[in-house]
Amino acid sequence: AGGQPEDGADISGLVGLMNLIYNLAIAHGLGAAGFGHASAVYTVLMLLSSVTLSFQLLCSKFVAQADSVEAKIGIYKFLLRRAWVYGTGITLLLVLSSSVITEYLNLPTRNYIILLAAGTLFFIPLGVRRGLLQGTYDFPHLALNFVLEVVVKLGGALLLIQVGKGVGGVIVAIVASIMVAYFVARPRPELRKQ
Repeated sequence: AGGQPEDGADISGLVGLMNLIYNLAIAHGLGAAGFGHASAVYTVLMLLSSVTLSFQLLCSKFVAQADSVEAKIGIYKFLLRRAWVYGTGITLLLVLSSSVITEYLNLPTRNYIILLAAGTLFFIPLGVRRGLLQGTYDFPHLALNFVLEVVVKLGGALLLIQVGKGVGGVIVAIVASIMVAYFVARPRPELRKQ
């Protein structure tokens, strides 16, 4: 048990380093204007992460306090349904207001916001799945989920920039990383049987 905090710090440091590499690579690959557009879109996602983190914290707290596996799964399922409702609502709001957001952020196309909306649909429920991992003390899988997200985001962005997809490709890579993280963060088999 003594090695766990160091392992967590190592994983956190790795994710931080990969995010730094990601930002440097994106800035180099897109140039100043493209990097500015990608950063503006990513900032909107970071603002939305407050909703994702709220679901993660709620889920982890109540799951950790629950006495039985059945109660843990009941809490998880309840919050996951709510997260899908919120995710769908925020996604629709982003799509409907994409023109206004595009103009406000001085983006060249509203497609960037519409792509982001697709990622948001999965981003909010991802918080509940990560909350379950956290609340059941499944920290290795939680840490690997964060690493996998940044690996997909970095690799996908580099590949899509290389084939000429620019800012749109970077946003597609972000959306793909969220979706991969969501599907990989499934509850363990013994929890899914309940």
